[in-house]
Amino acid sequence: KSDNRKNCQSYRCSLMRVKFSPIIVFCLCFFLLSCHSNRNKESILIDTEEERTCPDTLYFEHYDMVFLETTSECLISHISKIVQIEGKIFLLDKETDQIFLFSHEGKFIKCLFSKGRAPGECVNVMDFSLDKKSKELIVYADNPGKFMFFDYDGCFKREIGCERLFYAIASMPENCLAGINIFSREPDHYLSVLKYDSLHIRDEHKFPMEQHRICDIFAEGTLLLKGNSICFTKRYDNTIYRLTNGGIEDFLYIDFGKYNFPNELLSRKWGEAEFMEQVVLQKKAVYSIVNVKEIGNHVFFNTNNLGTCVVTLDRLQGDYWKYILNTELKLEHLNMLPVEDIENKAIGFSEGILSLKDKVKYTQAKQAPNWFKEKVNGALDTDNPVIFLYYYKN
Repeated sequence: KSDNRKNCQSYRCSLMRVKFSPIIVFCLCFFLLSCHSNRNKESILIDTEEERTCPDTLYFEHYDMVFLETTSECLISHISKIVQIEGKIFLLDKETDQIFLFSHEGKFIKCLFSKGRAPGECVNVMDFSLDKKSKELIVYADNPGKFMFFDYDGCFKREIGCERLFYAIASMPENCLAGINIFSREPDHYLSVLKYDSLHIRDEHKFPMEQHRICDIFAEGTLLLKGNSICFTKRYDNTIYRLTNGGIEDFLYIDFGKYNFPNELLSRKWGEAEFMEQVVLQKKAVYSIVNVKEIGNHVFFNTNNLGTCVVTLDRLQGDYWKYILNTELKLEHLNMLPVEDIENKAIGFSEGILSLKDKVKYTQAKQAPNWFKEKVNGALDTDNPVIFLYYYKN
């Protein structure tokens, strides 16, 4: 690895020869692109009025179902994100502030770290992302603030201290990380890109983007996710942005018709109870787009309302599906989980055991194969949830 002197030399400029780091090139391209950020933005109409069901075979070629082993060391409260690599499944549970490692068959392998402040430990974990080039998992903890690096077996390698506060992160090429800044720390800069080496954060660029904070209610899911590209969103904004080495693009604008968030409501502060009653329940207004994943010719995402939205890129067509139906098990899924995977082909869902028992008893899933119903009914009510991973058709 280059020492600090070599790293500094790569940033020096002269009249005869100019060298730019990847992050500087990225930032220059961003400013060039931002001059045109609102021009020719495609508007995709998505009608969420009709509650339709989508067969899994429309977008996916196969699926995996994983009954997660339950042990005293592994009691999952809520799955916040999945990373799938080389026959292993890593699950982030923000409620217990832990990342659990399972085999692809659901066998519990280990917790990724212990609670504490020593190297390889943390108290609060916010997000994690996959760096395919270095074959590492990058875990962001905000207490204490740091990035921890693990190999694909979940073994701790090193960590880098970080005083920044992020809601979510995504790894980028050339030892870079993107992060959604926490509003209270960076009200004028929504997104940051960090450049790091093996021991330190070497550079940072903060991107100014208009944002609103009218209520502290968040939709379930993530605002930043990596698929074929890194996509991110902002609350109270119907734009899906795409982050690349060339800059930030206004990728898609989603028009939800009468369910668009009214602009006139952005000028005031709302209490949580009032916001839920008047905006979310009465108007069913879309105030957040989350879990955006670009796969092949499609972009999948959720909103604060139930269901999955899909944009078909070559036709610029938007579809809303209240349920994704597993056609073999006759099982209906609602909102997706954020999933990162090496091949950028997977989306995922989580189903609790009690919910599955109700579904095989009272819904069309009672027509599921007997082996599935027996497996569900034989599980304990307190067992860990079951995850379903669906793989995109090429």
